[in-house]
Amino acid sequence: MTGTPIQRTGVVRTLTNSSVVVLERIAQIGVTLVATLVIARTFGPQTYGVWQAAQSIFAVTSALCLIVPGEVLLPRLKATHDWERLSVTLSSALVARIAFGALILVGYGVALIVAPAALRGTLVVALILQCSIAITEPVNGLSSWYQAQLNNVPVSLRRLVGLALRLAIFVLWIVMLGRPALPLLAAAWPIEALVAGVLVTSMFLASHGAFRFRWTAKELSSLVRSGLPVWWGLLLYALFLKADRLLLPHRMDPQGFGVYGAAAQLVETAVGMVILVTNTLMPRLIYHRAGGRLDRTTAAGLLGAIVIACAVTSLMAPFIVSVLFGAGFTGAAPILAVGIWLAALAAIDTLLTGILIRERVFRVVLIKWTLAAALQYAIITVLFPHLGLGGVLVAYLSGYGVALGLSGYSLNRLRARADAQA
Repeated sequence: MTGTPIQRTGVVRTLTNSSVVVLERIAQIGVTLVATLVIARTFGPQTYGVWQAAQSIFAVTSALCLIVPGEVLLPRLKATHDWERLSVTLSSALVARIAFGALILVGYGVALIVAPAALRGTLVVALILQCSIAITEPVNGLSSWYQAQLNNVPVSLRRLVGLALRLAIFVLWIVMLGRPALPLLAAAWPIEALVAGVLVTSMFLASHGAFRFRWTAKELSSLVRSGLPVWWGLLLYALFLKADRLLLPHRMDPQGFGVYGAAAQLVETAVGMVILVTNTLMPRLIYHRAGGRLDRTTAAGLLGAIVIACAVTSLMAPFIVSVLFGAGFTGAAPILAVGIWLAALAAIDTLLTGILIRERVFRVVLIKWTLAAALQYAIITVLFPHLGLGGVLVAYLSGYGVALGLSGYSLNRLRARADAQA
């Protein structure tokens, strides 16, 4: 490694910070998958379907809470070291996130009152899971300060303590109660959020005595308005990923939906890992070369590895489903064998989205996910009664097709414009 000692220290710090963040994310995905598998094997397809539906509702309402995303907050935290100014920004972000989290919980309360009795059990589980986000998101505002300083390690370590506690509580309830109620299992999530939140908040307040809680309506309004485009994009992407498990519970029998949910969960986990790996490699993929050109060798290697992994998973789908979920979910194998290929499309889309963001054409990202989600929901609604799960596959392929097509078209136009100006 070349450069001055200060430069080398900065590089090591950046790599350490990135590695810990990635490891934390992998641990979160792993623990969530383990919990999902335990629920499936303990309760069977029908109850597992309720868990999948609740998780899907929770994913969308979680996205609703991202009203002041890090993409907006971090640049402001990096722009100044004046703690009077930083206090106003952090406090305003806290107020926005707390208020929006409370508003979503009120929405759940209203939904529980007006929803049909058959849906209330699912909503109760989703509400309990949502309580974790109502705690986590305000604390993440404080965590953003550490992220802005490229010092995520203390925060990640405290979050991992909470994650370990969630897993321990989850396993303890399964061991002691055998088949505990789903709301009781879901309560492990808010407990994790509360413990991690207390640890992170205590650390922040102890090490930042200059911080004062002082928010202003002007700063709050500015943060919310700046964050709306990113918030909309995150919400639409959550709706896109969860479309099947939001629409199908009322269109399939509970047993069949639970079996489908097993395959969908594995596909979602694969897509999440692919997006994580692609984003981790993004600096090398699109920022490494002079002029910001795509590193085609690295991109080809990444996509090749993903295609091979998808092919192996597709061939071994019956074995994977049998080992992970058990005999009651054998019908999920053919769904997994086909659906796993969506991970390859997700990798390509993540790469193209990264290039669009680098070129600062955020509007294209918002438009493509709005159109993709709208088309996907329309196709599932129209085709599922006639084609069954084939209609769901067509919907996802069409959605990704729209997203990839718009990304490619926009990048070609940008390239043509750059060539014309050269």
